Parts: sequence; C-alpha cells; structure tokens
Amino acid sequence: MLDNFKPGDPFYTLEFEGKTVGLVYCSRHSKGGHLENLTVDPEYQRSGPGGLLVNVLISDNPGVVTLTTRIPEYFERFGFIGKQALDDGSIFMYLITEAMKRDSFSGLR
Repeated sequence: MLDNFKPGDPFYTLEFEGKTVGLVYCSRHSKGGHLENLTVDPEYQRSGPGGLLVNVLISDNPGVVTLTTRIPEYFERFGFIGKQALDDGSIFMYLITEAMKRDSFSGLR
C-alpha cells in the first residue's frame, strides 16, 4: 500500500493500542497539497480519528488544500468550500489555510 505514496509527501497515521486506526495522505503541489486519501477503520469511525487526521494535515500544510469527495458536508466543518461537481459525482473542494492567509496578506496595508 505504501508504494502508492510519493516520498516526502505528508502521510500521517493514527494508532490506538498498537493498531493503526486511520491515515491521511496529501500530495504536495506548488501552492499547497491535495488530500488524496483519508481512511479510518470502520470500528473507529464517528469517534474522532478522521477529524484529528484532517486537522493535523491542515495545520502542517500551509497553502491551499484541495480534495474531491462524495461527502462534502464532512469536509465543510473544517472550512473546505465546495467549488465544482464532477462527472463522477464527487465534489471538488478547497481550503485556504490560515497560515497562507496570514502570509499572503501580511504585507498589505
């Protein structure tokens, strides 16, 4: 499975009692990154690991974070904005992180 991920791109796992219960992977690009994969063991869904992983990814990746999803309401709570419905039924979403907002506009008066 790890063969699918590029070295150097953010890849986070969450472990509980020695068991990996979730992971999130972000492929970097020049303006930030694209959330490629968020997976949580069904036994641990709806108990917080997914949100924890998304928040870590956002805080550790300044810039624009994009994703495609079929559950946009889940990502809206993190501040992602739905932009475009795609032909496969998924929604393209983006988030401009606080760090990017701060850095991009810090020189403006």
